Amino acid sequence: MRRENQSSVSEFLLLGLPIQPEDRSIFFALFLAMYLTTLLGNLLIILLIRLDSRLHTPMYFFLSHLAFSDISLSSISVPKMLADVQTQQHSIPYEGCISQMYFFVLFGCLDNFLLAVMAYDRYVAICHPLHYAAVMREELCVWLVAGSWFFSCVHALLHTLLLVPLSFCADNTIPHFFCDLTAVLKLSCSDISLNELVIFTEGGMLFILPLSSILGSYIRIGTAVLRVPSTKRFFKTFSTCGSHLSVVSLYYGTLAGVYFFSSSQNSSDKDIISSIIYTILTPMLNPFIYNLRNRDIKQALEIFVSRLTSLITVAKKWTETQIGTEKWRHRWDETALSGVYGINFENFREQKAKLKDLKNLQLGQKTTHNHFSFFTFSYISSPAKEKSMKRENQSSVSEFLLLGLPIQPEKQVVYYALFLAMYLTTLLGNLLIILLIRLDSRLHTPMYFFLSHLALTDICFSSVTAPKMLMNMLMQTQSISYAGCICQAYFFLLFGDLDNFLLTSMAYDRYVAICHPLYYTKMMRQSLCFLLVVVSWVLSSAIALVYTLLLARLSFLRGNTLHHFFCDLSALLKLSSSDTTINQLVILTVGSVVITLPFMCILVSYGLIGATILRRPSIKGICKALSTCGSHLSVVSLYYGAIIALYFVPSSNNSNDKDIIMSVLCTVVTPMLNPFIYSLRNRDMKGALGNILRRGAFSA
Repeated sequence: MRRENQSSVSEFLLLGLPIQPEDRSIFFALFLAMYLTTLLGNLLIILLIRLDSRLHTPMYFFLSHLAFSDISLSSISVPKMLADVQTQQHSIPYEGCISQMYFFVLFGCLDNFLLAVMAYDRYVAICHPLHYAAVMREELCVWLVAGSWFFSCVHALLHTLLLVPLSFCADNTIPHFFCDLTAVLKLSCSDISLNELVIFTEGGMLFILPLSSILGSYIRIGTAVLRVPSTKRFFKTFSTCGSHLSVVSLYYGTLAGVYFFSSSQNSSDKDIISSIIYTILTPMLNPFIYNLRNRDIKQALEIFVSRLTSLITVAKKWTETQIGTEKWRHRWDETALSGVYGINFENFREQKAKLKDLKNLQLGQKTTHNHFSFFTFSYISSPAKEKSMKRENQSSVSEFLLLGLPIQPEKQVVYYALFLAMYLTTLLGNLLIILLIRLDSRLHTPMYFFLSHLALTDICFSSVTAPKMLMNMLMQTQSISYAGCICQAYFFLLFGDLDNFLLTSMAYDRYVAICHPLYYTKMMRQSLCFLLVVVSWVLSSAIALVYTLLLARLSFLRGNTLHHFFCDLSALLKLSSSDTTINQLVILTVGSVVITLPFMCILVSYGLIGATILRRPSIKGICKALSTCGSHLSVVSLYYGAIIALYFVPSSNNSNDKDIIMSVLCTVVTPMLNPFIYSLRNRDMKGALGNILRRGAFSA
């Protein structure tokens, strides 16, 4: 598949695993079970280390980061492999392949450094036990982990930047189940001598130095043990280092099998099998090694299970005494979902059926569109040639044509009324939240300060696209000026990123409120809240401005038709006749940081909240935490769920209807539901609303 920029291909084909068609179901179930075991096992290790204060030591601090790295390393390739086995769609976009390779190199290198750091920790503990606390202080541990992350990111970025300029002229078939660096380099028709030189020198150094450090550490440990030989000391050393030695043997054994004992040129089956062991089997076995061979982890697991069992028993007794069994079942079946989300689910099902009808409708002119991330990551494919509209400046077009929603003409009026009602509900609901927070002095707290800005952002975010979409549906005019399109893309990115940062600030606020309630007033002071909001606005504006400036320099000579209802960044880049390599690289790096870091902060905040609750489990504490965090969790699930759906649920090669529907959910449905979530799930908001209504009735 050709494209006119330097890489010459828009996608790669992954041949996948050498499996017979009749065995696909068996292997799919097997690898799915192994992947889920990897996730649950490593998450359990992280949770146990966080909950048990006896495990707050340097060794387990490094182990928690190793567990997180194993989850990430396995998640880079396994979900895509499972999707390919199940759907038989083996294609991966060019940018997706580069992204997968970058993160695979990053977390593979991070595992390498963390194992070396853990070996140094064991060396200090055994050879210098009296100085252990002074040497392995908290600051050093943090610096070691931060240094591992930094060097891994630089290493991965170096190989990625060297790979981007290469051309792929003809063959785009990768005989692997993921985008392996060596397999991708073999396909290039450019000179790869520089890439091979960097892999041989810099890559070899990053492999050999940590391995030499590990071997040196264990040689010093062995020397120290043999200096004063005793059976007790030998077994104590083995129990301390046995788990780490097992993981090191698995890691470097499979790594050597993949890269140092290459198979013949006619078959890559052995390399694929070694890669499976490296990316799936090793991360899955690590939790078992540390759980079954480590007494501290087993004791922490027993305490966790006993706490969980006691909590379930208390919850069961409380449920039986407070609410009858039949009454509880009836309440769950009839009203639980309506109480959680605060909407009429009969109407919601009707809307869902209408959206399903939208998905089945196809545009008259079909395009290939694989879209990851609705405002950051963009997978660019080869656009259809359209009749271009010339102008004298660089962009070569004076306007764009928005094809809009895939709706049949006879249903335009129905959908116009539906989306108009949803947009007005969004405006009124979020304005009501801002008004209530402003009028009720009890809501003048950090949480509601952030909520008022989130409501304002949702109004702006929906107003960027919905009015133009409604006007196009009503007037049947699909054109938008070049300047208007660029402005729409800028403000869409701005308010999308601002939503992201504000949700992170709100998660931090909930973490402080639950985990440090006595210091809440001191930590979440007014100046800090104001600073967090200002920084969110500044960062969002800067990121949107970077994307817009890079977009404004491009030429548009191929066409002016956008297969969307607004000026989406990926759709605009598809139309460009200029080289979009820089745009794609900025989207890959800056965009991934902007999405990943806030999302990780939210996950960490709620992980710490959960750990705090489970330390002293009680029904009252859990109910209070849910009432405090339930609304924010619901909004976070809606916001990030739509983004994840765009990546993990691949669209059809012949239609982009799914991407358009997901964008409708992000820009129209989600901002509309947020006021309902915060109004119906929040006692303070309901109380403030009741006070306003009583004041109005009294005045009348």
